[in-house]
Formats: sequence, C-alpha cells, structure tokens
Amino acid sequence: MKRGIVGEEPLRVDSDQSVLTLFVHNIADRLHWKGLWQVFDRHGVVVDVFIPCRRSRAGRRFGFVRMASKEDVDRVIERLNGFWLYGTRVSVSLAIRGANKVSPTHRRSRSTATRGGMDHQVGSRESVNGEHGEEYRRVDGMEDVLKREVLTTCAVAWCKGSLRGMELLADLKREGFTDFSMMRISGATYLLMFTNEEDMRDLISRPAIKQWFTKIEGWKPGVQIGSRSVWLSVVGIPIHLWSEDTFCNIAQVWGSLIRVENATAEPQSFEHARFLIETSCVDRIEETLKFFWGEESYRIRI
Repeated sequence: MKRGIVGEEPLRVDSDQSVLTLFVHNIADRLHWKGLWQVFDRHGVVVDVFIPCRRSRAGRRFGFVRMASKEDVDRVIERLNGFWLYGTRVSVSLAIRGANKVSPTHRRSRSTATRGGMDHQVGSRESVNGEHGEEYRRVDGMEDVLKREVLTTCAVAWCKGSLRGMELLADLKREGFTDFSMMRISGATYLLMFTNEEDMRDLISRPAIKQWFTKIEGWKPGVQIGSRSVWLSVVGIPIHLWSEDTFCNIAQVWGSLIRVENATAEPQSFEHARFLIETSCVDRIEETLKFFWGEESYRIRI
C-alpha cells in the first residue's frame, strides 16, 4: 500500500526490520512523495513511503522509504546516496531505531551504480558508444511524476505550412477546436494540452484537424520530436547577395527557413545576417561554408 500522505503516522522502525527502512534527508520542497516512490522504485521494490510535515533541525525536508529486501536497501544506498534530485543532494541511509538517531552511513561524494556488470557513476561520467562509433557521456534521466500525469492528457502535433504559434491556435479555435491550450515543443512541433484524455482523443480523431498538421498523436514517452528551431548568425554574405533567397539556400544545408530577423530583412548593417531555421540537427551548428555566385565564390561563417 502506498502511504505518502503528509502528516500521517511515520513508519515504524522495528529492531528486526530497521534494515528494510531508509532515511532520506534533504528532500527538495517540490518533490512529492509519489516522485520519491518512483525514484526509489527504479532500484528495488518499494513497500512504503512517508514524508512528515515537520523538518529537520537544519530546516530540511526528510522522509522514510521502506524497501522489500536487504538487497534492495543496499542497492538504493549504493546508487542514490549523494544523488541530485530537483537541485538538492539527498543523503540515503539506514534508519536507526529511536528519535534523532539516523546515521548517514555509506556517505559518499558521488553515488555509483552497477548496470549490466559495469560500474558507473549515477548521473555519470561513464562513456558509451553510439551507433556510428561516437562516444558520449552517460546520464540517467529522472522522471517528473507530476508532469507525467499531465502528459497523459496531451497530444503531440507536427504543424504543416507557415502558420505558427498564436496564429495557429486562433485559427484552430475559429474552426471550433476549443477547450485546449498549446505550447511549442520545438521547431514546428507543438504540445496540445487538454483537461482529460477523452477530449484529447476526440480531437485527434477528427479528420478536419489534418489540414493544420502532418501528424497528431497522443503523447507517449518514446515520441520522436525530430526537429528544433535554431537562430543562425551568418558572417560574410556579400551585399549584392543579401536576400531571402540566399538565406533560404543557406538554411537548406541543415533544414528549412522559418523567418528572417527584422534587422536582417531591413538592414542598418551588413555585418551579419540572422534568421531562424527548422532543423533535425542536434549538434551545435558552427562551420565555414564555401558560397558560390556564378563563377565567384566566397567564404561565409555560420
């Protein structure tokens, strides 16, 4: 049974069960008991969670988590003691019977974990190889439980055409698509937020919605956004080639042109051009291009 209501009777730490109960200190103010449950449940079987109303003498939030076995307790201490959660470094230790007798055992400067027979720091500096041989540092993502609950009533939509943002929302509502709000995820991809899942399913099932979106579907963890919006600053474009067609051709190296900055469209200076593009490139765009006009060529810096 999940016990996490703030202010209820705290977990008993019996002498024969103290090894199964963990004391968690320095819990962030915005971390709900459900979130604490989910974080610990990734590393073992959680039986019970309790976060009392009162705070420690240092003014920190603390709580207790009961695990199903000694193996789970040892694993959680090894992986989560010293781990950063919502901007605070938590300490995780065995809860000792008696008031104010919690001991920060297994104190470490960094938490480590064992995954697939390989030790690595949680949050970590382990390097892993990508599909093309690139080397990356590994970091474990921690889910925001409350946000996850909200996302179950949301849809992800990929916009088509040049209509964006508030214009798109106003256009949808004029056509009778109401009772939702919208925010940009990245590029031409938007999150449509509803009060319940039934309204979300009803909207995405209507054929008329496809006049604005190439694809629309209920949110799920594995959804691939696929693009982002990026401002490019370009140095070295000759004055006689300073045009939207030129900017469009440059943008097509990485994606497509969304819009040109006003100071570039009506320039007071030709020092650099700035325009917004949509791209699936996840790396920083920074390079030198050879730029052609007829028989002439120029070097431009992005």
